[in-house]
Amino acid sequence: MRKYHLKRPIINGKRSRVWFVTWSENGRSHRRSTGEESQRLAEQWKARFITEMEMPEPGALVSEICDAYLKDRTEDGIRDPSTVFYRLKPIKEILGAYEPDDLTRPQVRMYHTARRAAGVSNSTINAECRALRSALHWSFKMRWIDRLPYIEAPKPAKARDRFLTWEEFTRLWDASSPHLQTFLAIAVFTAQRKAAILELTWDDIDWDRAGIWFPQTESTKSRTPWVACNAPLAIQLGKAALLAEGPYVVHWKGKQVKAVKTAFNRAKRISGIEDVTVHDMRRTAASWLVSNGGTFAEAAYLLDDNVETVKRHYARFSEDYSRNVTRRIVG
Repeated sequence: MRKYHLKRPIINGKRSRVWFVTWSENGRSHRRSTGEESQRLAEQWKARFITEMEMPEPGALVSEICDAYLKDRTEDGIRDPSTVFYRLKPIKEILGAYEPDDLTRPQVRMYHTARRAAGVSNSTINAECRALRSALHWSFKMRWIDRLPYIEAPKPAKARDRFLTWEEFTRLWDASSPHLQTFLAIAVFTAQRKAAILELTWDDIDWDRAGIWFPQTESTKSRTPWVACNAPLAIQLGKAALLAEGPYVVHWKGKQVKAVKTAFNRAKRISGIEDVTVHDMRRTAASWLVSNGGTFAEAAYLLDDNVETVKRHYARFSEDYSRNVTRRIVG
């Protein structure tokens, strides 16, 4: 949504007596006279003008609503617009050509079926459908649509609670190729997400301070941009640097690795550890940290999460925390 302002510009060297509405679009400034000298009446004119300017053409499609919703939320400064973008992306691809009134139960269930056929979990489909609900609710408040269609969402699966023991991680490590070993070391010793790790270049490695600067792009933006290296990670990065063939830390024959799925599945098969995902490295990192006496605040820092959420998921790994809680029962 454009940002509109009410001003009395200087025209021909004199301050205008009439209020103007100004806004910027595509790098150009625009203004429109309200015809009003009273600021109160000009504010009313501005409100009507904004409604007309932002109202879509009749029959707005789902894809147009999704784009407008994402733009508005981004301008409002939401913390992670990339999450909304990726949840709405398949919605636009499959349902984007529909008008909201055409989103009947069969169409929505068709979406569920198409996503499941693509190997997507019910939890992900649930999140995507809830993102669509939010976009449609926004368009209803903005008067783009005059009724809200019912968007059915499948029940999400039980939250995954898998983490590796040190012995399991060692087996997986031994079965991994060199580039996957580098990826696993960064993943389990920094708890950062896959996308952030795969975008790392050697310029992001802070050799002087023994740490890593994680890229701050729209898809990987994090509140933990710098993470110090422990000894195992520093050793692995040193080995990887000696074998480096390009700018990326995790690479295959000098080229950036866009996904580690093939190498990871091969390592799982060789190690005999099939029930593990790449994302489990984050849970593994947090469980090890807390088990070794780390605080929930420290785990929250690495995970880019809040302390209460971390405490709820990882309190069972802290013997001291549990003892302190039960000790207080008897005074």
